[in-house]
Formats: sequence, structure tokens, C-alpha cells
Amino acid sequence: MSSYALLLSGGNVENPANSSSEKPKEVVIIIHGIISSRLVTRVLERRLQHLGYTTHNWSYPSSFGSLEKHAAQLHNALEEYSQSGTRVHLVAHSMGAIVARLALSYGSHSCLGRVVLLAPPNHGSPVARFLGPLFWPICPAATQLSSHPHSFVNQLAQPLDREIGIISARYDMLVPNKSTHLEGQQDTICLAATHNSLLFQKSVIRYIDKFLATGKF
Repeated sequence: MSSYALLLSGGNVENPANSSSEKPKEVVIIIHGIISSRLVTRVLERRLQHLGYTTHNWSYPSSFGSLEKHAAQLHNALEEYSQSGTRVHLVAHSMGAIVARLALSYGSHSCLGRVVLLAPPNHGSPVARFLGPLFWPICPAATQLSSHPHSFVNQLAQPLDREIGIISARYDMLVPNKSTHLEGQQDTICLAATHNSLLFQKSVIRYIDKFLATGKF
């Protein structure tokens, strides 16, 4: 039974962070999107903690720099978890999903568990294709996320050896549902939400929890 189901049935869910002084055996790293910060994913983090997950609300200067720079920082964080023997799940929103994919491509991570991508521009965003060149001097990632067939994001290798679940938003004006899919995805679901409201819908927590526990939505 997933922790969400246990919560609904009236059972007690203990936060691993509060149950022992030892390092947690599993951690969920939450990764926000472009022009954003960890404050935007704070509600998501709190809800995951309420279900018993130990979390790391990872932040990076998303409005500046390239995808490669952000991914290198995340790769280093994953390496630290690998060395400590902690299993890590990833929950990434929007551009954060591409940062996560790129970080995973930098090498094998023995710590990696399952990955949930929220509204990921896996095949780019038409908005980035149109506006990216305007922001390129400050934020190269905006151009890298273009939906152009030859854009950076469209040249990334498909992560075929990962357990990846994708949650898309039916009313997403930034990343169409068709742009979210990956060849190697384990499961996918489309919810009645917008690009950013996914972060605040309670149903999203249910699906994240189920995928992290079972590999299916």
C-alpha cells in the first residue's frame, strides 16, 4: 500500500526525517522549472513530507545560465547521495525535468530510484522557440528548450534505462501534451490542469506517490 493510500485509510504515516537521527535511506529531490525557485515547489514538498517522504527541495539559478551548468550541479548532488548509500527519487517540473535528464546522462548513478516529470518539455516548447532568442544573452536555456527539431532538447538521448513517469497538463499553453512524451517512459497520465497548477493539485501528489511506490500511475 502506498503512503497516500495509508493516509486515506486513517493510518499513521511517520516522517523518516523525524524517526531517527540516522541519514534517511530514501530521499525525493524536487526540481523546479525556469524563472522559478524552491518557493514555488514548497507546497509540493510539504505534501510529500506529510506522506512520510524525506525531501530535498533542490534549487538553482533557473533564470540564468545553461542547461549544462544546472545539470552539472545536480549531477554532483546525486554523486553525493550515491556515496552516502541513499536512494534518490526525482520529481521535476518543466525545465527542471530537462535538467534532471541531462544530469542523469552524465553518468550512472547507483542511488537513483524512480523519476516523475511534471509537464516536461521533452520535445521543446513552442513558446521557447518564439521567445528564446530574446532571452538568450541572459538565459541560454530558453533557446535550448525550443521546439525546433534541431534544438538542444530535441537532440538529447532518450533515457531508456530509467523508470520514468510523466504527468502532463491538458490545458498547458507552454508545453503541449505531445511534447512531454519519451520513448522509454514507464507510464504517463494527463490531468485537467495548466502548466503551473500541476504543482498545487492534490491529485498530483496521489499519482506521484503511487509511481514512486509501484512504477505505475
